[in-house]
Amino acid sequence: MIAWLTGVVKLKKSQALVLDVRGVGYLVHVGQQVLAKYNVDASIDLYVETIVREDALTLYGFENLQTQDLFNLLHSVQGVGPRLALGILDQLSPGDLARAVQLADVHMFKPVSGVGPKLASRLVGELKDKLPPIFEGDLTQTKAAEQVVRTEFQSDVVSALINLGFPEARSRQVVVKISQDHAGEGFEDLLRLALKELSHG
Repeated sequence: MIAWLTGVVKLKKSQALVLDVRGVGYLVHVGQQVLAKYNVDASIDLYVETIVREDALTLYGFENLQTQDLFNLLHSVQGVGPRLALGILDQLSPGDLARAVQLADVHMFKPVSGVGPKLASRLVGELKDKLPPIFEGDLTQTKAAEQVVRTEFQSDVVSALINLGFPEARSRQVVVKISQDHAGEGFEDLLRLALKELSHG
């Protein structure tokens, strides 16, 4: 099995590079970021995943082991072939993928051609307990950023309610409660829900 290649780019294709490794040409499928980064005659080092099937031996190249690990995790999900796994990695960063899986946000997969709602749900379900610890930091940062956004939304909604004549203390109490019950809602939805709660209070 080929696990590593160091060579020179001799040819670029739409989804692959042809590498000259000591006079031998290797066709290596790579993601769009790698494809855009290296031009013909550039030196390149790639970790390689060798996939063997009855009728073919295909190489997939990655700049780091973390991306290769994610590729293998994605490829382990039923319905996700190696080309689609590369496509997912082209659209979602490791942090985005961690967020989508751990928060069960299937909508994050919408930009990926070939991933419909059913496959997105399967990805979320099968990968939830398989993401390596290295991506926990990405997810923690994402959650922290989301909390900041929610806090800003809450403050804006409270200010809007005060401007509409509602008491500040009651407004804050209602907005915090609604934010907990309806996580992920934006400013307009939070304001609408808060107005409905206050009007019945």
